[in-house]
Amino acid sequence: MTWQICLYQTSLPMSTWHRTLVRRCIGVRECIKACGEHALSLTENGMLIDKEKCTKCGDCILACPSGAIELIGKWYSKDELLEEVAKDTPFYNTSGGGVTFGGSKPMAQMDFLKEVLPELKRGDIHIANRYVRKRTMEEFRRNYQVC
Repeated sequence: MTWQICLYQTSLPMSTWHRTLVRRCIGVRECIKACGEHALSLTENGMLIDKEKCTKCGDCILACPSGAIELIGKWYSKDELLEEVAKDTPFYNTSGGGVTFGGSKPMAQMDFLKEVLPELKRGDIHIANRYVRKRTMEEFRRNYQVC
């Protein structure tokens, strides 16, 4: 079982998505040539990605020489996420920091949190949830006894 962890904006749908960095685009159109779905077009406002046509294969990202297209969000299994978090253990140990789950995405994936949070606690990693709805936060605390 895998779950979506979006590393940037939490107001997006639960899926990976492409982001274009207009200032990085040098206009050589290699990304357009690489896209078999014809989902990209260069306009005077920058690169546009037709999300209806895009299959998120990543060919445009690999072809872009300036790194102007990024894939945002990644699917993690419990073990993959724990492995990623473990890389920062020295930082957590010296700073007292930990892992923050923020926005609505974690709350939409409570079953995943139920798997991951006890493992983080066992690893003595501090856990926080940054979410504004009081009712949901209370449910989070009650169900997972982590805060």
